[in-house]
Amino acid sequence: MDEIKNTYLTFNVGSNHFGIHVESIVEIIEYAEPKSQSSMLSYMKGLVDHRGEIVPLVDTGLKFGLDPVAITDQTCSIIVSIDGAEKKFNVALIVDAVTEVVEVDEASRQYIETSYKPGYVQFAAKINDDFIMFIDANKVFTDSEVISLQKITEKQA
Repeated sequence: MDEIKNTYLTFNVGSNHFGIHVESIVEIIEYAEPKSQSSMLSYMKGLVDHRGEIVPLVDTGLKFGLDPVAITDQTCSIIVSIDGAEKKFNVALIVDAVTEVVEVDEASRQYIETSYKPGYVQFAAKINDDFIMFIDANKVFTDSEVISLQKITEKQA
């Protein structure tokens, strides 16, 4: 496990660069048109089948307060495993493009110590001239959002 301790997958949402720890990632898949699903969650685009499991498809741009992800040939979904109310469950995050896997040592990390930063941003780092915000998959969604997402997927099971 030590070899992945500082390993992150980076991706783009618009002109913004993000990273997520590889332990949270289940798989990266080609974007697939979701099955429509009504939801009070404006960033939820529908449901997709991932290896026989129905998972919510989230527009990461909308979730992060940015423009919606524009669907192109590079658009993909990152299946992430997050802590649910009682057990872990999977969510598909639509991103503009996956860029690379990087190692981020402690010395490179810049912690944002203001109330301005979103709670899901763990730290930032400059890598290859890109400013990247590294997120905690378990803090992207509030507890009530997690419960809503789980209820929506359970109805489809």
